[in-house]
Amino acid sequence: MKITKLFILVLLLFLFNCLEAGRNNFDSSSSSNLSVLTGIVSIASNSTGSTSAATTPSDSSSGSTSGTTSPTLVVASFPTSILESNTQTFTVKLSSAPSGNITIVLSADSVNVTLSSSSITFSSTNYSVLQNITITISEDTNYYSNYTANITFSSSLGTEVKSFSIIDNSKRMFVTNSSFNGNLGGISGADTRCMGDTNKPSGGSTYKAFLWASSADTRGWPGTDWVLKADYNYRRPSDNALIFKTNSNSNFIETNYSNALDGSAEQVWTGSTTSWSGDTIKQCNDWQSSSASPVVGIVGRIGTGNTTTNTTLSENSVGCDQLRKLICVEQ
Repeated sequence: MKITKLFILVLLLFLFNCLEAGRNNFDSSSSSNLSVLTGIVSIASNSTGSTSAATTPSDSSSGSTSGTTSPTLVVASFPTSILESNTQTFTVKLSSAPSGNITIVLSADSVNVTLSSSSITFSSTNYSVLQNITITISEDTNYYSNYTANITFSSSLGTEVKSFSIIDNSKRMFVTNSSFNGNLGGISGADTRCMGDTNKPSGGSTYKAFLWASSADTRGWPGTDWVLKADYNYRRPSDNALIFKTNSNSNFIETNYSNALDGSAEQVWTGSTTSWSGDTIKQCNDWQSSSASPVVGIVGRIGTGNTTTNTTLSENSVGCDQLRKLICVEQ
């Protein structure tokens, strides 16, 4: 269609030239103009063909747009927090096969953090195999404070930093300065007395009473609103001396005492037997009675001397009208 239109246009130009040249020159002009016409038509034909060829996509151009993507580091099960003296493991791999070996260098910014490996090398064959890295947190002497640690992953792929919290594993516990009868206002009332006692350390920490109870205001070991945490160090506020360390069951063995809870011999309300079970008939009616008899409460003893023989949980029973102190534990 394009060639036909162009041919007609050239033909019209040819006829116009013939009229301008005059009748006498028609033969010679027509010969030259015919040559021009033939050349123009040839050029037009070639031009149209080349345009058609240029607009046809080639396989090689579409193939040149494809390429390879660099692998990325994949870190899984990375912890948000770790308790001091504990460990946690995370995994590392690459998202795709690298063209050559890639070594990941790992480093921590805290002297209390130890990594099971400082570097890992991935190849095109092991890039998808999960590599385990274990973080171990050691204790420090900055008691009662949590902080943030960072692990840096460096390689030819770039640098990535991941953060987690280190939870301090020390808590404080104290004996109240004040003494109380068995009507503590229930467990919640006992906690209030801990928070208001003059022996409570300064700061914003919450303290709860080391007591057993069995009503709706329940507290006891194991589990129910229990005041001790598993694998924690419990210390005296006065000098940070270690009293005992709890086990994985959130209790302690009295023969594992390191230091006395308090500097003076005292009796404290507990409501527990020596086997860590609450005695429901000896808890001063869930710490809401100050009756002299027959309602009684179990008391334990704390003190100085050979503290490993102290019967902290249970020593004897006394009338609920008697005045005894409380053990208060930081939460």
